[in-house]
Amino acid sequence: MGTRKSGFGSFAELGDRELAAKGRGLHVTARIGNGSDGRPALRQCRDAALEWVGRRVGRDLPPRALRHRSFELSDGASRCRVVRDKSRRGDFWAARITLDAGAEYEAVTEIVVAAPGGERPPVVGVRVPSWPASSVQPAETLPPGVLFDIAAEVRLFQDGAPLAREPGAVWTPAAMQEFVADLLDPGRPLPVVAITEPTVGDDVNAVLVRARKVAAALTGLATVTVLPKQFTYTLSDTVTKAFSVYDGAWRIYLPGFGRHAQRSDHPVYLRERSETDEGLERTTKEVLHIVADHYLRTAATDEVLFDDLRPGKRRMADIATRLPALARRPATLSARGWRRLAGVVPRRRGTAPTLRDTVPERATAEAAGKTAVDQDAEALRRELSAARRDLRAERRRNRSLAGERDRSREAEAVARTERDEARREAQRLEGLVRLRGGDPKTPFPVNWDDFASWCASTLEGRVVLADSARRSLNGAPFEDVGLAAICLHWLGHEYREARLGGGDGHLYGMIPGLTAGIRNQRCGGDSFDFDWRGERHRVDWHLKNGGNTRDPRRCLRIYYFWDASRREVVIASMPAHRRSAIT
Repeated sequence: MGTRKSGFGSFAELGDRELAAKGRGLHVTARIGNGSDGRPALRQCRDAALEWVGRRVGRDLPPRALRHRSFELSDGASRCRVVRDKSRRGDFWAARITLDAGAEYEAVTEIVVAAPGGERPPVVGVRVPSWPASSVQPAETLPPGVLFDIAAEVRLFQDGAPLAREPGAVWTPAAMQEFVADLLDPGRPLPVVAITEPTVGDDVNAVLVRARKVAAALTGLATVTVLPKQFTYTLSDTVTKAFSVYDGAWRIYLPGFGRHAQRSDHPVYLRERSETDEGLERTTKEVLHIVADHYLRTAATDEVLFDDLRPGKRRMADIATRLPALARRPATLSARGWRRLAGVVPRRRGTAPTLRDTVPERATAEAAGKTAVDQDAEALRRELSAARRDLRAERRRNRSLAGERDRSREAEAVARTERDEARREAQRLEGLVRLRGGDPKTPFPVNWDDFASWCASTLEGRVVLADSARRSLNGAPFEDVGLAAICLHWLGHEYREARLGGGDGHLYGMIPGLTAGIRNQRCGGDSFDFDWRGERHRVDWHLKNGGNTRDPRRCLRIYYFWDASRREVVIASMPAHRRSAIT
């Protein structure tokens, strides 16, 4: 006996079919606004959704639409239906747009703007019932395309954080630390797509242009971060080379990434796959399917769908609200039922009267029957009264539980936001300390006597003071010791990381972020040769402050060179201006 083919190409396809069979589709939700009064935000959200609907159907919407009322449109190629359900349960607005995307395929997009009653926040949800989407379905009709347009007009939040519709970028070491901490956070809800700057070729601005297209295509499903090339080394040192990404490649870090992660769960895409416009579109679509499938399998199922709001659709909430009204209606019995309860049996045609049909007997029986009916009616009223009390008690308990659940979710989101803000503030303060030339664990120096020991403990392996520089610190007249520490800190971090990242590392001219107008310039006629550990080096760069003053109390000069073999900056002379044949 032959075997029947399953019809599925892989286990992943089988899982997709099973999810589609459950009727969920791809459904992405976000919270609207963060204020106590969400009505203006609700109107803005519906307006933004209607603007998107108008563009999709390619025609003007009726006046009813602009008043956020129910309406229908159909012109053969596209169909649109909008319903509005506003009652004491809340305010629900939903739209379903159907577009002919191919000869045998229709692209369906559902948008729900819901403001439930009570303390639950208003939300916007976008759903594509036929996920995985067909290759002919326009990208703008998928949830990210709709959310991208709505988020441009209304503030949306996911898990307590603003909805990301633009890519982020790492520009400072503190920001890199924050990125790595988020990457390894076990509670991270969304995937992170890291896009790196190539070592040669395109600059970071060109990468940002492509990253904006990727972020728009993944809005609500993942966050996109651009990593300049100098920070990819830090990522490799932290997550190991097996999970790093560099030289223009992309990598998806799904939630749950950590030391026990599997490489296959966090795929990488090499630079060559996204260099052309066609390759960029194809790679973005692959990433979209990966993050969407992950979202589909992990997102909560508590959702309001378009079908729940169709006119004539009886929901459990409707039945629950109608139960008390039904219980208040008087109990009625048919005429035959009353006669049976009274003990009176109707006579069939053609039969002789019986004893039970006589008037005295019938009157006695009817009197006895009415007494029984009264007793039954009283018992029924007691049962209905008890049922109403039980129903009210169950409603109160359900509202209390729902309120506690929503409050706990909001408290968790607020706590997560406060934690992230505290972490960012701590990193910012640490950055300020380091920017001032110190270390959070090691105070920066305030006099020249402590300067050499501070440099050795804080900048070990990054900056080294030659003996000639150490000797020149003794009794140095330059007054701003902290400014000199700031300069050495910059050489040991930004400058060194630029050299290790493949750049020239000189950052010629005014150095942004440093005080007192510090510049990095060539020495010119003050250049000199310097013997260091058996080798001769040319010292032709120095850090200097502005003013062109020769006053040793205010004139700062730090002469240095890059030791490529030891990967460190060597300070040959500081802090005074070096005398040469010219000076």
